[in-house]
Parts: sequence; C-alpha cells; structure tokens
Amino acid sequence: MGRSEKEKEKKKKKKKKKKKKKKKKKKGYVPYSACSGGFGSKISYSSGFFHKRIKLPRNNDTHAVLPTFYLKSQASNSDEIDFEFFGNDDGSFILSTNIFTNGIGGREQKFKLWFDPTTDFHSYTILWNTKQIGFFIDNIPIRVYRNVPNVPYPFQPMKVLATIWEATWLSGGRSANWALAPFVVTYMDFMDDACPIESRWVGFLPNTLNFFKYDEHMELIEFGGRAAFLDYWDVLMNVAGSEFRLWIPEEDLDKQAWSCKEFIPSTHLVEYVLNEPHGCVGVTPAAELVFAPFGFRQPEYLFLYHMENASLRKIRLRLV
Repeated sequence: MGRSEKEKEKKKKKKKKKKKKKKKKKKGYVPYSACSGGFGSKISYSSGFFHKRIKLPRNNDTHAVLPTFYLKSQASNSDEIDFEFFGNDDGSFILSTNIFTNGIGGREQKFKLWFDPTTDFHSYTILWNTKQIGFFIDNIPIRVYRNVPNVPYPFQPMKVLATIWEATWLSGGRSANWALAPFVVTYMDFMDDACPIESRWVGFLPNTLNFFKYDEHMELIEFGGRAAFLDYWDVLMNVAGSEFRLWIPEEDLDKQAWSCKEFIPSTHLVEYVLNEPHGCVGVTPAAELVFAPFGFRQPEYLFLYHMENASLRKIRLRLV
C-alpha cells in the first residue's frame, strides 16, 4: 500500500470516529425549549414593608417549578428573606419561608396553605426592621423571626425580587413537566413602605419618643408582656365600623399560632385625629399609638392614644 493510500485510510478512520461521537451526543440529548424570568427593584432598602399579590400556575402538574418573592442583598455572602412556593403533582400547596444571614440559611419553615393559590390572587407580605421579620398571608401573620442578641440577623441592604425557577431538588431530581408549559405566575399590586439606603432623611419622631416606625399600617407593640402586631389600616382609612386588630402570638412561639383582639376606637380619636389629616407614625414603649399631622418634618404636637383604656392625650413638642 502506497503512502497516499495510507493517508486516505487514516482520514476515513478519523471521519468514522467523529460520526460515532456525534451519534453518542444525540443519544444522550433530550431536546426541549424553556425560558424563565424575574424582576426586581433598582433600589436597595435597609428595612420596610413589602407586599405583592400573587397567583400561582394553574397547571395540573407543577413539580420542580418554584415561583418566589423575596428580598436579597447584592453581596457575595448575601442576606435574604424568602417566600418560595413549591410546585407539586399531588394537589398540595406548600409555602416555604427562609432567612439567610451572611450567606447561611437553615431557618426554613414550611406552611401548608389553607386555600388554593392558583384560582385567585392572595397577598403576601414581608415586614423587616431592626427588631424582627414578619411574614403575612392576606394580612394574617404566619411567622415571626426576632432579632435577639448573639443570633445572626439580616442587616445588609436588600432589593425586592420575584422569579420563577426550575428546582429539580424539589422533586428528587426530576425535571419539570415541560409538556404542560408554560407555567405562568402573575404578580400585581406591589406596594412598599420602606427605607431606601439612598435616603438621607433621619426621622425626627423616633429620636424624640424612642419608638420605631415599621410600616404604614402594621406596628409592633408590647401587649401583656409580649410583642404583638397591631393592624390599624381600616381605622386609619376611616372605614365605617372599623376596629384596631391586635395579633398576639402564643407563649410557645414554635407553634406559630396567633390570637386576634379587636378594639373599637374612641369617638375622641375619630373626631380629633382620624377625621383630620393625621397618620399613625409609631408606638411608644408604653404601647401608646402615636399620631402626627401630615406634611411636617418636625410637628408642633402629637396625639398619644392608649387602646386598652381608650385614652387620648395631646402633647406639645419643642422644635429644634
């Protein structure tokens, strides 16, 4: 066999090997097309109240599909506060809440939803401040994580994010059932009452009365020696027949169970405060609600209202 013939044989063998490799790749390749997405805030926040209404995919089988609503910092060892909605193929609806500090989680708590989140919109809320983190569904508190000494707590500025992922770890390594795609998650009515890190404003009232402002209608107060959430939105909006609603956790916090007390606002509060341009800006250590006139950085006066005995008093402030 001449030299040219040997070279031809070598080229033929190389072509055969290439064809075999291509065939092997095709055998192990399962073609499908899929896309996902997400959106988030441009601004990072240092604390606040974050709310979205969400409707989950209506598909019969959503295993390995993971819609989310969460806060996350941009550092490599990030802080994070999560709502995660586990997809399923058995009709169960599991919501996971988790908290990461400095890149470390391990604080997950799961809840079996008492409604079908695929048929209608429901509200999901994160309340995050220096004192504690609260998770709410339809304005009902489901979990509280307190900031206690020597326990890690999220402090990094975070952005608001919403995404949908393929999470094969949810279903034992199984991929999503793409034959049923698309999996549509609908978000609407995003609201926040939060402190952007770009803001240079320092509140006058918190320094004056030593109370904390949390959000526009949820306040943390002390009630019976325990921390409780006060919901006064309907009262503030002057809804007829509205009441203050106080959500109080059971003594065993691991049960994550709550009771609700309702307080009727006094006629003096309605007449002199709520019917005028005032807003609730916080609560004092003595559990008095603090109302201030709108539009003033340093108001001349405040109203203090105690719910249990329905007492209202007005105090004058010394302007700086």
